[in-house]
Amino acid sequence: MRDPQIVYHDNFIIVVNKPVNLPIHKNDHMPNDAPYLTKWVGQHLNKPVWNVHRLDAKTSGLIVLAFDKETAHRLTRQFENKEVQKKYLAIVRENPGEEGIMNKPVKKDKRGKLVNALTHYKTLQCIQTNISYKEFENIQLSLVSLIPETGRWHQLRQHFALLRNDIIGDNQHGDRMLNHII
Repeated sequence: MRDPQIVYHDNFIIVVNKPVNLPIHKNDHMPNDAPYLTKWVGQHLNKPVWNVHRLDAKTSGLIVLAFDKETAHRLTRQFENKEVQKKYLAIVRENPGEEGIMNKPVKKDKRGKLVNALTHYKTLQCIQTNISYKEFENIQLSLVSLIPETGRWHQLRQHFALLRNDIIGDNQHGDRMLNHII
């Protein structure tokens, strides 16, 4: 795993590019010496940090952290009130269509409770490959822009699995066989 990259920081916040497979904060299932983002940033800068929002451990992307509780609270409220728009890029199998809205419930957690989830997507580019496997021949890969209106557990990954346009690299909800080929 590569180290996180600091993209921006000032007296109140720091923005870090979080690598795949790095949790943002410690949880009960991790060993005491396990790495996580807030620990890494705190040790790197020798000061405490608070996360403002979240990303799945298996997702890479920009994370905003705050250097004090008050700033973290104010920024977290902005995310909760949808004053901040999150945008993701993903490579998916085949072409989900030019643009659309996924308004389907997803499983909230491992207990399987369904909750409403809404995702806007737009296909930015498609390429034809010479990759064939299972019943698929010369599969197409698409670069897709994703904007979640809700922030549910694995929402984007679940939505694209429901469309059968699995996100490349997602072994939990996606196509493991294709991931091993690519």
